[in-house]
Amino acid sequence: MPRLGGQLRTRSDSGSAHQRKRLNYGSATVLYSHYRYLTIGNLYNIPHQDLSYLEAQGCLHVPTRPILDNFVEQYFSHVHVFIPLLNEGNFWDMYSQRENAASDDKISLLLFHAMLFASCNFVPLETIQTLGFSSIRTARAEYYRRTKLLFDLETETTSLPLAQSALLLMGWVPPSNAALSPHKTWLSRAIQHARSCNADRHAEVFELPMSATPAERKHHNDLRRLWWCCVILDRISPLCTRFSLHITHDRFDFKYSARLGTADLQDEIYRSSIFTPATKRRLIALFSTYLEFAIILTDVLSLTFPFEDSVRSPGESLEDEDINITKCDASLKTWYARAAAEYPPCEGDYQDLPDKKQGGAKAMILFTNLMYIYYHTAVIALCHYKILHQSLASTQTGTEIGEVGNSTQLDASRCELEDSMGRVTKFFGLLTRCRLARWLPISAVACIAMPLTLHVISARLSSLNKELAFDFPISGSDSASTSSQQRLDVLSETMTAFVPQYDGVEWIKETARHVANLAQTDRLSLSQPGQTSITDWSQILTSQPNTYLRMIWTVDLCISKGRLPEKHDFPSWLLGQLTSSSSTLVQQQEQLSAATKPTARGGSVNCDIEQILGLVPQTAEYGPSGRLLDEESDDSGNDWAHGGYAGRTGWNFLGTLQE
Repeated sequence: MPRLGGQLRTRSDSGSAHQRKRLNYGSATVLYSHYRYLTIGNLYNIPHQDLSYLEAQGCLHVPTRPILDNFVEQYFSHVHVFIPLLNEGNFWDMYSQRENAASDDKISLLLFHAMLFASCNFVPLETIQTLGFSSIRTARAEYYRRTKLLFDLETETTSLPLAQSALLLMGWVPPSNAALSPHKTWLSRAIQHARSCNADRHAEVFELPMSATPAERKHHNDLRRLWWCCVILDRISPLCTRFSLHITHDRFDFKYSARLGTADLQDEIYRSSIFTPATKRRLIALFSTYLEFAIILTDVLSLTFPFEDSVRSPGESLEDEDINITKCDASLKTWYARAAAEYPPCEGDYQDLPDKKQGGAKAMILFTNLMYIYYHTAVIALCHYKILHQSLASTQTGTEIGEVGNSTQLDASRCELEDSMGRVTKFFGLLTRCRLARWLPISAVACIAMPLTLHVISARLSSLNKELAFDFPISGSDSASTSSQQRLDVLSETMTAFVPQYDGVEWIKETARHVANLAQTDRLSLSQPGQTSITDWSQILTSQPNTYLRMIWTVDLCISKGRLPEKHDFPSWLLGQLTSSSSTLVQQQEQLSAATKPTARGGSVNCDIEQILGLVPQTAEYGPSGRLLDEESDDSGNDWAHGGYAGRTGWNFLGTLQE
């Protein structure tokens, strides 16, 4: 935590249990009024006690320069490229103004604090420590708290800065009680405020009449930027954290709208303090391609995450859905073909990449790979929906999903999944080797969840197969196991790079371990002498598609809900698809209990995989229940977030569905 000084002056309605002491930064911060361009729009309507509270909490203070320079440079280097809320050129003109500057441009203190929050995880730790914070994650938590206070105490009443700030605050993941899902709340607020100031109407019009004043043109550009950033984050956030869209085709006309593009952003090309004009031009063109992808996701995401659909209309035939799936699949592949021709994916070693010595090459590598990570995450989601669609079709026709014809479609989905999982791993691996992973946004952390989980499952089952020795080694199994372990090592290294920056990384690890426990239990219940053992996630998919669906739904719901899934998290129509497995609850509970005993944990089946993920200590002692003896509860009192016990809690739910 930051260094603490004098006693806090609390608001009259604030509880003593959460009183904070006033922060003392010495010369590291100044009152916001020190900078002429910072303003509080609703200053004269804020009650005095609220203003005093904000000042006591550090909300009216900002870092001094050159510390502040580092924050804003990181913002325009790593946030602005794919979320161009502000005109970068106008910002630098305002930011660098002298005392006698003629410019009257100002920026809301609320929005400025949101920028500090969005960029602080990219600022060097030494700079963060200068401000009195012990870690980057502590700084993120504090800047989020201050920005939220400025928002909640109505320092701004104008919709534009409120919407802009809400979008930037979507990056917050709480260190505990992630089930609150604040990113969803901030997205809803951002879209509400954007509509309130008619940003969606301005997004439909590219140019204003010739009679428009410069101020009107500037405001028009600001609103267009705002709306299209809302559209982007209303795609990327649901893609990564599995929830429904807000801005759909029936709420906005994408076909006849004027998309944000080079004409809107070209004013920044020669006015950036971060990138050369050549690099800036390439990044703007890349953004246009990225926005096109985001718009394609409108249809894709309307299909792929069905958990919020309480009703599935019988009138919608599977043939109609098949057409929609084919359309989405074709749109994604067409976009990728065009994008890859213009911006080839970077998958090899950094030393072998072209133009790596040119200015801005690392920025292009970073954002190109991020775009393709999102793309393959969308492909994975669509493939999973294809498998669900096949399962539903098999149920209606009374056939098995693995029968001839269905099996061909299943194999095609498996190949697509293996390709996309492998490419996501390669992209993360390259960025980690190039030391660029730390510049990725928090949304990228969620993109690791599915490949990480499946690679953990493969490594776990492969190790279990060797220990149980029920059958002779399958040809090529050792090489497959080694390859899976190598991919797991890559993702583990990437996760390690995220740990200092973001809360929520531990929950991704816990999700992977939890679902691997479930897969291991299925493997134990199905493995019999003389039968071919399941040693890879793709074998689960082809031999037990519904078991595979349960696994990936568990991952999706863990990420979406921020907790282990419960029965009622599934709509009834989807719940029915989980009842086809023949294993009983008693068998699975017995197998999972055996798997979590100390004898099982002593071998490579658990410890090696969990240690590489940082889930258990190198030496651990287990009690009779299979729990870590030194396990501690988190702040909210939830024991399932620690140690080796998580699998059992979730399996009780999944086992019940299979009775």
